[in-house]
Amino acid sequence: MDLAGRFSEETDADFDLMVIEEEAIEALYSAIDRLPAQSARIMRLVVKGDKNQEIADQLGISVNSVKTLKYNALNILRKELTGSLLLLLAWFEVQG
Repeated sequence: MDLAGRFSEETDADFDLMVIEEEAIEALYSAIDRLPAQSARIMRLVVKGDKNQEIADQLGISVNSVKTLKYNALNILRKELTGSLLLLLAWFEVQG
C-alpha cells in the first residue's frame, strides 16, 4: 500500500473514532440530563474536571453531600450506559 492509501486509512480510523467519541459524550450528557437536578449539576461539573471541594464550594453544599450525590448519580448512569460509555464513565470516576 502506498503512503496516500495508508494516510487515507488512518484518517478514516481517526474520523470513526471521533464520531464514536462524540456520540458517547452526547449519550453521557443526555443521561446526565435525566438525573435529579442537583445530581445533574454535580455530574456536569465532574465532567468539566472540577474536584469535590470545588463543586461543594460552587454549589454551597458540603463535600460529603457532593460525594453522596455523585456516588448515587454514577450508579444510575452505570445502569443506563453500556459498552464504551461505561469506559468513559469509569474514567470520570478515576478523576474524582
